[in-house]
Amino acid sequence: MVNNLKLSVHVIGVIFFFNTSTIVLAQLWVLNRIQGRSRTRMMALTGVSWFIFWVLLDVALKLPAAVTIVSLCVGMVIFALGETMLTPTSSALVNQIAPEHLRGRYNSALGLTWGLSGMIAPAIAAIYFGDHLGGWWPISIGLLALAGSAMMLKLRRMLSANEDGRVGAGATE
Repeated sequence: MVNNLKLSVHVIGVIFFFNTSTIVLAQLWVLNRIQGRSRTRMMALTGVSWFIFWVLLDVALKLPAAVTIVSLCVGMVIFALGETMLTPTSSALVNQIAPEHLRGRYNSALGLTWGLSGMIAPAIAAIYFGDHLGGWWPISIGLLALAGSAMMLKLRRMLSANEDGRVGAGATE
């Protein structure tokens, strides 16, 4: 963000403040809202919210600095709301579908995805920037988030209501 958007590190810190404070302030509110709802739909909604963030970032590359800062702060709030939906639903889904004797391995594989993505993403970004396609990476990642949303909705059809978290008190989907 510093190089592409020409924003100072201090401004980037303010933008990330919106992400962190949204997560801290919205966690319990989101947990109460998603209880009894389809886990796969919540994960698909996460992908949609992340797509919106990446589109905002892509647009921000072309905006004046003041508008860029505001749009990225709004985008970080949207991204953080997606994060607060993903964390409880993904681990709950994995634990629900994992066979008892393999639950630890399933959880390890889920944790591994975050580590691998943190290693692979910079390499992929380097390919974009190395081939002078840096302007394409935000929208590409956004489209991948939408593809993940579509996969979650397809997975929903393969799960029982219990596996998808749609049973019990307050089940609405």
